[in-house]
Amino acid sequence: MENSRSLWWYVILAGVAAPVVLYVLIFITGGAVVFGYIHFGMVLFDMLLLVGVVLFFPVLLFPLALYFDGKYLQNTDIEWEPNMIWYIFGGVAGFVVPLLHQITGILYLYNRRKFASRPDDV
Repeated sequence: MENSRSLWWYVILAGVAAPVVLYVLIFITGGAVVFGYIHFGMVLFDMLLLVGVVLFFPVLLFPLALYFDGKYLQNTDIEWEPNMIWYIFGGVAGFVVPLLHQITGILYLYNRRKFASRPDDV
């Protein structure tokens, strides 16, 4: 039985948002320690470790999500057929180049939204 819609775009969205959330939490934790709230900073640090591990999974799955969602879209009747080589390259190179995950994911989701009225419609 074939799936009537792709849910991989949720992983792409999480892969874009997860590092941003992590950066904000690191900033808050560092600020708490710098301004003398050592105990509060240590509690935040412990939470940051847990949240960091959880938020790292979407980042790891990001290139796979781009691939599977792109393959799904290529088999639908929308006008846009994503060039998967560039998106996969951006997803893999994003492990080395800062912010490349976010740029690749935002461009992909923008084009997906542009050609499909809602991400779940396809």
